[in-house]
Amino acid sequence: MKAKVFLSLCFAACATMASAQLESKSAYSIYETEDGWQGLRVSYKPIVMDAGEAGDLDMNGFSLDYVKAFRVGGNVPLFVEIGAGFQWGQYLDIEEEEVEGIEFYAEDRLTVASINIPVNLAYQCFLSNQVSLTPYVGLNVKGHVLGKNTVYVKGEYLGESLEEEETIDLFSKEDMEKDPCKRFVIGWHVGATLTYNRFNLGVNYGTDLTEFNTDTKFKTTTVTLGVNF
Repeated sequence: MKAKVFLSLCFAACATMASAQLESKSAYSIYETEDGWQGLRVSYKPIVMDAGEAGDLDMNGFSLDYVKAFRVGGNVPLFVEIGAGFQWGQYLDIEEEEVEGIEFYAEDRLTVASINIPVNLAYQCFLSNQVSLTPYVGLNVKGHVLGKNTVYVKGEYLGESLEEEETIDLFSKEDMEKDPCKRFVIGWHVGATLTYNRFNLGVNYGTDLTEFNTDTKFKTTTVTLGVNF
């Protein structure tokens, strides 16, 4: 919720500065952004897997992305930004208990990795010759390359140990009882990036538009550090 409020304030701030930017060409002196930019982004992503009535799973995710932006607005600092990157997310639940003299350790691990291709429409607001604030809205396509759920159990009773592990492929019809997860998912997002010279800090929030599985979608908050070159 805090991320959504922050992004709304960013869009409002840029709206109030739009007319002033049209009158001041000198604002475009920020590092190589008059015609666009390109760069690398590293992100931390708290991810919520919303499974409807089955409940939510909180996952930790990271991504590495390359982005490139092209100016499309003539005298208006309007850009189309496209990118490609790799995202990894994981849920981990660990339990250690003793039941009726049996000590056991249980681990439930869900891992999803994907290739992301975002397309954004961005408006760059110049706060000074070296600082800009760029709100954007966009769509992204995720191609999942890995999806697995691993359950590992280890126990000990009267000096004897038991160890068992089972892994389910989320995209296998056999493992998922003819209801496999989807390899390709489309989503949307809204965000803002603060840039100083060539370095930037950004935040965005987005959700899936299509389902990963029946009644299951991802909701993602992204905090990004990056550099333009």
